[in-house]
Amino acid sequence: AVACGSVSIAAMFIAGVLPGILMGLCIILVCIYYALKNGYKGGRRSTFREILVAFKRAFLSLFLMFVIIGGILGGVFTAVAVAYAFVLSVLIYREVRWKDIPGILVQTGVTTAVVMFLICVSSAMSWIMTIANIPQTISSALVTLSGNPVVILLIINILLLLVGTFMDMTP
Repeated sequence: AVACGSVSIAAMFIAGVLPGILMGLCIILVCIYYALKNGYKGGRRSTFREILVAFKRAFLSLFLMFVIIGGILGGVFTAVAVAYAFVLSVLIYREVRWKDIPGILVQTGVTTAVVMFLICVSSAMSWIMTIANIPQTISSALVTLSGNPVVILLIINILLLLVGTFMDMTP
């Protein structure tokens, strides 16, 4: 749906902000709960100077978040963020070695090819199902089972649970 449905990448990105914040808050609450339950004590408090030094070391990585958000919301192509991340990881922090780059590029190509193949096959399957009137057949069969919309939604959810249990969509 996203590949063919003209859904804005920026809108999808922004739609994930609130769930991300909520998940982060829930993780914080679980950590606090377990720390209080098990009696974990905090470590030594950092001085302002230590915090400042750590912030200066992490500033470029923290700035990457603003480059990505600004690039997506501003309509700038995301290659700028990729180039910035490349410069950070290879040239500044030296976490990625030059000899690792060909392998990383090959793995990226393989993963992209798998995702594009899945999109192509799903588009073809969608076209075939539309031509064969399968959605209309399924909806008429569901309506004949029950006229109650709650029961129909319950049946759909049970079917999705069963199908999702045995189907693995990860490349």
